[in-house]
Amino acid sequence: MRLPFTVLALVALVLCALLGHTTTHPASAPTAARALGASLPEDRATRVVDEFHPDRTPGKDGARPPLPQPAWGGRAIVHLDSMPKSLCYAVESSGAVRRVLYELHETLLLRDWETFEIKPDLCASYTVEDRLVPNLEAAESEEFGAITEDGDFWVITPVSPENRMKAPRRVSKTQVARIERGTVFTFRLRAGVKWHDGHEFDARDVAFSLSLYANPDVRCDDKRFAYADIQHVEVVSPSVVRVTYEHQYFMALMSLGDLFILPSHLYDLSDPDNARADPEYHAQKRAANPDWKASPAEQAAYVNENPHNRAFVGLGPYKLAQFTNEYIEAVRFDGYFAPQQAGYLDTLRWRAIPDSSAAFRAFLNGELDFFNSVTTDDYFSSALDADLFKQRAYKGWHETSAYWYVGWNCLKPKLADPRVRRALAHLFDFDEFRDNFYRGLARQVTGMYLPSSPAYNHDVEPYAYDPKLARTLLTDAGWYDRDNDRIIDKDGEPLVIEILLQSGNAVGRAFAAKLQENFARAGIKLVATSLDWAALSQRRTAGDFDAIAMGWAPPFESDPEQAFHSRWGLAEKKGSNYIGFADPETDKLIDEGRAELDPVKRAAVWRRLHARVYEMQPYLFCYNPPRKFVMNRALRGFQSFALDPNYALRRWYYAAGTPGTRAQAAQPK
Repeated sequence: MRLPFTVLALVALVLCALLGHTTTHPASAPTAARALGASLPEDRATRVVDEFHPDRTPGKDGARPPLPQPAWGGRAIVHLDSMPKSLCYAVESSGAVRRVLYELHETLLLRDWETFEIKPDLCASYTVEDRLVPNLEAAESEEFGAITEDGDFWVITPVSPENRMKAPRRVSKTQVARIERGTVFTFRLRAGVKWHDGHEFDARDVAFSLSLYANPDVRCDDKRFAYADIQHVEVVSPSVVRVTYEHQYFMALMSLGDLFILPSHLYDLSDPDNARADPEYHAQKRAANPDWKASPAEQAAYVNENPHNRAFVGLGPYKLAQFTNEYIEAVRFDGYFAPQQAGYLDTLRWRAIPDSSAAFRAFLNGELDFFNSVTTDDYFSSALDADLFKQRAYKGWHETSAYWYVGWNCLKPKLADPRVRRALAHLFDFDEFRDNFYRGLARQVTGMYLPSSPAYNHDVEPYAYDPKLARTLLTDAGWYDRDNDRIIDKDGEPLVIEILLQSGNAVGRAFAAKLQENFARAGIKLVATSLDWAALSQRRTAGDFDAIAMGWAPPFESDPEQAFHSRWGLAEKKGSNYIGFADPETDKLIDEGRAELDPVKRAAVWRRLHARVYEMQPYLFCYNPPRKFVMNRALRGFQSFALDPNYALRRWYYAAGTPGTRAQAAQPK
């Protein structure tokens, strides 16, 4: 079962899910913790199946009743925070897209849910080889294989099956410029894999999908960094593709393994099958010019606006059936290549309800089977203790990989000085907010990695709530009240900050109100603007904001370049460094870590990076809270996992004998 894409995932946050929960009479943290079963435990890779289900309550001996026999069939309706514009992850980055694609699509490699082991998925096998780069004076050509030293020579031993019959070669070190470790990746694709429209999946699909990141007009800047160092892509055969990176890169394998693959016959204008799939487009172009060939700009436009971005065709166990303004529905795909991992349910529906209160009511009314953003107030409310609720549903909670933050637009002069950003951090009382709005059930984070990751620097202490120090920092940066209007100013400009929040939630307003209250004491005016996800995303991409409340759900290991390196913080870039953060020391640490293949040494670099980023305060790092959910009692098989989305729909099922289900795995005719 897959874990999330390696690209650091921008989550479309509903503020009720991550920004705390308003409560007028907060319970003490210990009381709330006991109500959830304990204080927050150490991270665990997996949890007990149906851990909170009433029918799995442990007996006096501590043993849980057995799970029921699964049936095949039925439907689950799952809540989405927001409705994506499309399902083309190359040009549409959101948590909602990824969660749907877990079931509609596949990748070359995946990580096992329990062990985190990397396993082949769309590929049957793969090899990773070193590369020998000759110096300019040498007559040698580049070679790859397992490269070892033997005195004054390098020995190149072929590894991949395509070259294994070749004898090892010895090359004098005097002829070698450098050795690049782990930079040649050969994937042998699984046979018999078909796209949802019946077209055969092959190496051309992989090569074309990689080519998009070299096309500057494709709207994929937030993912381009992971493929920017690719030197060469070779279709060795219809079932074998080889990718060469110019320099060693710690995330190269999983960047390729997690590649979002598009069907060449539906997207590549040079694919002969595309002319058959879209004859009208080709006819129009060739009517004007019989020798027409698509330019890079035309190819990019064809990808960016392709109708299949919405009418998605994938490779997963479920295929798209409906994509409306309110929900996305998928049905079982009979041609899926690995039926043993296809799941039990026949139909999955993701319903978008941005307003958390409305979504909670929809669940209580039976319109949802699973809602994963229950507020603390609702979780402890009498509504969930009522017999009517318990007859149909149950509640539970789990840890999550997601955390939220406030991003400061570092391209704005008023927020460009790190002293100002540090002052803003000292002006917010994190402990008070955690106790009042999370009832103590959230971890404050100080960096971009998960607290359970070896890359997380636990020596970095959160900045204390210290308004006096904040005022000193602001004064040192030139901000103080020159005209006695109670708003600090500099160069004739008052310090007014607009923060963008996702609308539809009272918690967002409460968070902004607390921020306003604290900032006002230091002479800073905060203006809160609530927007729907589409408008929020548009302003974020355009850089039209001072501050923005968002969140990330980090994968097993992520590359910090996309969000923190200055090369992606330029105003014209439309990637994850949308705040425009630039710092030479941060860049140096990122470059060092990306080239380090030893995981222990790399983690040490990332801990230094963590400390540096926190010192520079481009983000007000906030909390990693648990998720509280409610679920249809008839649905079984819920199990939480360490990383986003923290559950696997493919493991959910109805018990044998449930009306509308069947005993056979095959779909009924």
